[in-house]
Amino acid sequence: SFCLFLEGLPPKRQHELFTDLMDLASEVLDSFDKRPEHEAPPLLFYVGVQAGGAVPQVRGMCGVEGSPALAVLDVDKEKVFKLKGDKAIDADCLREFLKAYMSGEVASEPLGR
Repeated sequence: SFCLFLEGLPPKRQHELFTDLMDLASEVLDSFDKRPEHEAPPLLFYVGVQAGGAVPQVRGMCGVEGSPALAVLDVDKEKVFKLKGDKAIDADCLREFLKAYMSGEVASEPLGR
């Protein structure tokens, strides 16, 4: 799952990044081969906007801090792929990170580190 964590950001900024991710998710999901409705696509998209529910647990599995934060969580392989560095997260960053992940250019780490 492609995970974007936005807890604690001002609502306007949360909305901007949420919209950017949903636009990207729509493009990506439309590009995948059609599957039966009961079958999940190869990549899911997750946005955490409040520090409640499953958000702290998913964030902990990803091992990311601060907001915004970005990671791809692969529970089946028990790996996480994190956006590292101090790069500002915006629509271009989301797209670049997804492209790098899909092409195998992002190093993985064990879950929870």
